[in-house]
Amino acid sequence: MTDTGWQPDLLLEAKQLCCSYGPDEVLTEVNLGIAVGDFVGIVGPSGSGKSTLLRALSGSLAPSSGQVSRRRGLSLGFVPQVDHVNWDFPVTVAQCILMASPRSGRPWTTRVERHRLAEVTERLGIAELTNRHIRALSGGQQQRMFIARALMANAKLLLLDEPTSGLDVRTRHDVLHLLQELKQDGISVVLTTHDLNGIAAHLPTLVCLNRRVVAWGPTQDVLTPQVLEETYCSPMEVLQHAGFPVVVDRPIAR
Repeated sequence: MTDTGWQPDLLLEAKQLCCSYGPDEVLTEVNLGIAVGDFVGIVGPSGSGKSTLLRALSGSLAPSSGQVSRRRGLSLGFVPQVDHVNWDFPVTVAQCILMASPRSGRPWTTRVERHRLAEVTERLGIAELTNRHIRALSGGQQQRMFIARALMANAKLLLLDEPTSGLDVRTRHDVLHLLQELKQDGISVVLTTHDLNGIAAHLPTLVCLNRRVVAWGPTQDVLTPQVLEETYCSPMEVLQHAGFPVVVDRPIAR
């Protein structure tokens, strides 16, 4: 990641970004850049603006001031929180994924689209689910379906809002491993998470957010007691285990 000027490897950049809902400012003067090859986690307490930041980066939310600049022709995919999705909407997995394909109003799919659908669903391990209604999926399968939608559109940047929320430990690890594979294939990844130890500690780069960027950089440098206390307004300790930081609440003195 970089925070000074527009660089050739930048995909998008936020400068002095402020976002509000009515009179309430949610983000204040956020400066952030996402580059080719980045794998970034955004952490912070509830109400800190994590989802709002993703929406602003994706272009689905207009800032109240400041700006977000994107590389010309950048294709990005946005994966929402699964609890914000209407799972009763009458579509199959295949139909949901194909919605991401630019079809110019055509009511049918082309051979190229069908081939691409088979390719991405096979890669993500959901090829046998394409005729299933979306509400019949497990949590991990739901995430894979939305990632498949992004790949269907040839996204070079994935923005994922709490992609492991509500998943069991094994499925969380499966989703994280999948995202790491996509990153190795040249797709940049930005995700929000509330899971400091299970997810955030395993990412190369973190942004600590509480309406503003408190800290931003390599995870080992960012996950410190000082940064975490400023971010979460609560005292925390950071231990080391098997080469990874482990965040724990600071014991209350008696």
